[in-house]
Amino acid sequence: MRLIGKYILLVILALSFSALSAEAAKRPRKLPASAYIKSAKIEILSGDKERYLVAVAMLDSLFMHYGPHAEGLNLMAATYIDFTDKTPDPWGKKPYAEKIVAYFDSLRICCASKKVKSNYKKDCKKLVEKSDSTRVKYWREFYNAGIEQLNYMGDVAKDLKEIKDSASREFSLNVIQTNIDSCIANMELAILFDSTDFQTYIAAGSAYEHKENWTQAIFWFSKGLEAAPDSTRDQLLPYIAYDYIRLDEYCEAIPYFKEMVERNPEDSKTMGHLASCYNNCEFFDSAAVVYRKILANDPENGDVLTNIGRYFNQIARTASDSSNFYRDAKNEEKANFWRDEQMKAFDSSSAYFKQVFDLMPDNPSAAEEYGLVSAIRSDYENAAIAYSRLTTMEPDNSGHWTYLGDCYLNLQRFPEAVEAYEHVVAIDDSDRKTWLRLYDLYRELGQTAKAAEAKKKSE
Repeated sequence: MRLIGKYILLVILALSFSALSAEAAKRPRKLPASAYIKSAKIEILSGDKERYLVAVAMLDSLFMHYGPHAEGLNLMAATYIDFTDKTPDPWGKKPYAEKIVAYFDSLRICCASKKVKSNYKKDCKKLVEKSDSTRVKYWREFYNAGIEQLNYMGDVAKDLKEIKDSASREFSLNVIQTNIDSCIANMELAILFDSTDFQTYIAAGSAYEHKENWTQAIFWFSKGLEAAPDSTRDQLLPYIAYDYIRLDEYCEAIPYFKEMVERNPEDSKTMGHLASCYNNCEFFDSAAVVYRKILANDPENGDVLTNIGRYFNQIARTASDSSNFYRDAKNEEKANFWRDEQMKAFDSSSAYFKQVFDLMPDNPSAAEEYGLVSAIRSDYENAAIAYSRLTTMEPDNSGHWTYLGDCYLNLQRFPEAVEAYEHVVAIDDSDRKTWLRLYDLYRELGQTAKAAEAKKKSE
């Protein structure tokens, strides 16, 4: 039994040894590092893309057996440079370009590493310099191609405005779309080779703006903002801010407009956009602060004066809501407090609207806003002046004549009130409410015949 056991053990050991020998025979033989380099060079120099694959396999074996090797990494990059140059379209070039950059990065790391043997870092300085110059070459090549396409589609877009034929328009639109896509591909390739140049991001963002893809445009402009030196941020901030406005994302635009204002505190136009964003986000107090800054530089800016007037109207409405709330709660003290606050706000809005009214005598909106807030404040004299101007500018608007008549009525200037209301019924003879007012006024003025006619019209 012992002999049989020993025999079985010997058979198992023999079979195991045979299996290990067979497995070892299948493994690729480890060659000297120089052999891999020489073989790879021969395959690359052939210029045959199929043989490039053999070169890649040889260099992979080099790295597997010996680790990082500067010349090998350079040759691997050279292989993919050839693939890149022989691929016609920018979309097809991208995977090869990514390989080039990866091997260039590995080359730099290899050359800087103290763990890599010195004989594997031969000619490192020259190889790194060559890789750097290749990066610059490709960045310039792809960037210039993208800019050329960007300019070309801009020219086509201008010509498109004059084209009426539908087939020609369709062709031009396709040309623009193709160039946009190609431009984006070229800029992405340029960024691969140099991610620090903010100009590339501006071009990529501009291409996406041509596609009206504002989200992607913002993405690329934001990348550019990260790469841009402080002195050039002014070029990128407006792109991002205005693209957010195009998306109706006003709150997102605020930080960019704020920085633009901080960098250019005299720029009233940008301050106006910032204030508009604050208003759209219902940050009314912040908007008012910006408007006052604009007025410090431009005290007769009618639009800004109007907006501050509207700001105080908003405060008045809020105060009115509070007053009504406390009045319903039977708290007369607080209701009266908020009523006073409401009237203070209307006093302020009136002061701003008055400036606009004086600055813009031919502006119906300015007259209407001033007239309305004056009437709310029971300042019927000024309200009458505003509505009188409105009736001159828009004589067929019965509402203006009605409000003018109401002002004269409150001032007890009855003949003038009659004249205003008569214009109302001349425009709309079926206005029973105004006929009724005329009936009362005619009676007050002793014009019995007219009163009788007005009575009939009011029934």
